[in-house]
Formats: sequence, C-alpha cells, structure tokens
Amino acid sequence: MSRCKACDQILGEYELKRIDKYTGHHVDLCNTCFSHSNDALNKLGDDLRHVSETLSTKELDELVSAVYNT
Repeated sequence: MSRCKACDQILGEYELKRIDKYTGHHVDLCNTCFSHSNDALNKLGDDLRHVSETLSTKELDELVSAVYNT
C-alpha cells in the first residue's frame, strides 16, 4: 500500500502505475494532486514562454544561468 506524496491518500491501482514521461520514475501522486501539479507546471511553462518572448537571447541566458547557479 502506497500513499500520495502530497496529501497522504492511499493510491489506487492506476495511480500506483503512473510513470512520469520525462524521468521514467513513478509519480506517486493521487489523481487530484497530479492534476494540480500539471496545472502548476503548465502555468509555469506559459509564464516562461512569455518571459522568453520579451527578453533578448543574452538576457535569457543570464537569467537561466542565475537560476541554475543558486
């Protein structure tokens, strides 16, 4: 028996089998938490696309370097 990493709810069979398509690891989130996580990631992606459209390549490189070096 496994539980959701976010809310501690017992995971169902489908939830136990869910694999992250980018990492290949088990997600270990219930459907509700998985949905909220996807919404947050999609919003972040939209925000990053907007920022990348307004910055020059040099400014974007400096921003990414600063974030990854902290």
